[in-house]
Amino acid sequence: AQQWTPNGIRETDLEETYRNYHLVETLGEDRWLLVCARAADDRENNAFIYDSSGNRVHSFAVGDGVEDVQAAQDEYSIWVSYFDEGVYSGGILGAEGVVCFTADGVPAFRYRSEVVERAPHFAPSIDDCYAMNVGEDGDVWLYYYTDFPLVRLHQKQIKAVWANTFVSGSHAFAVSDDRVLFSGSYHEKDQLHLLHLYSGTTESETIVPVDEDGNPIVSADRIFARGSRLYLLRQNDLFVLDLNLHL
Repeated sequence: AQQWTPNGIRETDLEETYRNYHLVETLGEDRWLLVCARAADDRENNAFIYDSSGNRVHSFAVGDGVEDVQAAQDEYSIWVSYFDEGVYSGGILGAEGVVCFTADGVPAFRYRSEVVERAPHFAPSIDDCYAMNVGEDGDVWLYYYTDFPLVRLHQKQIKAVWANTFVSGSHAFAVSDDRVLFSGSYHEKDQLHLLHLYSGTTESETIVPVDEDGNPIVSADRIFARGSRLYLLRQNDLFVLDLNLHL
């Protein structure tokens, strides 16, 4: 496993396994969380924690159809989102759309049960969680199909909902204060969309990212985000756009 840090690449050799891991997350500075996106049911362990020596120390079940996994900075909250197959046929966990687990793998928060069913007029249910951003200070942001609302949770309580972001089909977004930077939408895959949430309008500003030579960054192999940073990976190049620095 490899981790990019400001001081270079940190590598850890993991014990051999037959499993095909799809998602990797760090837990603090000395542990790794590896997750298989698919599972037979809610009883099959598909999340595995490894120590800094590459030894597996714990495993637990997070359900089938995992879209993304992000750990909060306190290392004790592991947020898991699910795509449509997990929501509709992945079992009890996936049907929640988003679940927060403790570091021991115990569900501590279920989105559908604790948010949607209590206030269905305020927060629509999740059919497919396209993007999630677990930020600082207990903030967790969600963006999901079908209507693509943007939902802000604080300390597992719903804080705000923007019912229509006017951006459809984005798979990653960065957040800072009142600004949200979405990756490309269904029809504009290489363009970014900047929203000012508290400006009185949710109309977006279109942005074309460029490299250090001023050339447009197109056909990124992968785009992901954490906090205020949006990352674009293209072959061996990693571009970082930080809302706190660039916009």
